[in-house]
Amino acid sequence: RVSTSPSITPHHPTPSSSSPSLHCIPQCTQPDTESATLTSTSSRSLQAGDAVFIVDNHKVLKVRLCDSALLSRSAELWRCSGPTDDWHWNGGNPPPERPSMLSDTVLADGKLFVADATRDCVVVLDACSLAWQKNVRVAPPHQSRGSRRNAAAALAEPTGLCAHGFEIFVACKGSHCVQVLSHSGELVNQIGTKGSKPGEFNEPVGCALLPARGAAAARLIVAEKAGRRLQLLTLGGQPLQVVRLPAIGGAPPSLRGIALTEGREPTLWVTDVTAHALRRFSVHVPCS
Repeated sequence: RVSTSPSITPHHPTPSSSSPSLHCIPQCTQPDTESATLTSTSSRSLQAGDAVFIVDNHKVLKVRLCDSALLSRSAELWRCSGPTDDWHWNGGNPPPERPSMLSDTVLADGKLFVADATRDCVVVLDACSLAWQKNVRVAPPHQSRGSRRNAAAALAEPTGLCAHGFEIFVACKGSHCVQVLSHSGELVNQIGTKGSKPGEFNEPVGCALLPARGAAAARLIVAEKAGRRLQLLTLGGQPLQVVRLPAIGGAPPSLRGIALTEGREPTLWVTDVTAHALRRFSVHVPCS
């Protein structure tokens, strides 16, 4: 029987004159456009057509690729709030004004979704103007409006985002699961609970979507910080493969964000903060 399920393997490059290299592309500037000035980038950038979205400090910038012209800029997202933003706090008191820790972005349905780990929410912006639309918060079933914030929040410390079809997958470090939201912000499904078994998570911090190809269905890849591993799952949460990451130089791995690049054999990139390294994995997708 031939397997049609993708698999993840560490990439061990061999020296070759044809190995890829990075080159700086000269920036062409136009005097009549405002160029983007970055303060403190805190997330991977997200390319969309001829523009790129960059999380810079506590806001999001939309920058044109060819000349670095600033197309639009969001407000300071930690200052944006709506009528449902006080359910975490006793007596309806507003949350303390503290800068958001923005960690990931994904584009879907003309909207830009931004993970805000400080305020336990996903911020929704208009993808064109970057105007704030709403903050998506999901209270767990046992918690009511007006109760105090705690780690059991359904969107506790969202740190990773990816999209498939009409759904947004949110890796929640604080609630040890992946929450599945609709484009309107409704909770559709929860994948996993806290644990060390396949299909369970220990501080999931990043997720990536492996698109369907041939007979292989779309899959979800999740990186765990405390679990120190990668998991390959179906979109419904069934575990297919667990990849435990060995230490580099004696230091245990501490994973953060992940990104997937397309190609004949997709490549998965995983940041390891402890090792100060970017780990590379080959994703094998059977042709039939």
